Amino acid sequence: MTHHRIQRDKTYTLFELSDRTGMRVAELQELVHRGKLASHYTDDTEVVNGKDFLEFAENIEQEHEDFQHYQ
Repeated sequence: MTHHRIQRDKTYTLFELSDRTGMRVAELQELVHRGKLASHYTDDTEVVNGKDFLEFAENIEQEHEDFQHYQ
């Protein structure tokens, strides 16, 4: 997952996150719906804080490393 183009102090629409990360919008929507990724609305548009996405990505990478360690 590429997240180096995500800035901690910005907000992104799900479409912008999709473009920047390569994840599908539907995947991002599912993460938000399941409470795995925090979002909020600004002017009727759902947005995600860069900080929240980066923390989510770091958690996923850590889980992957932990899984690799126990294989």
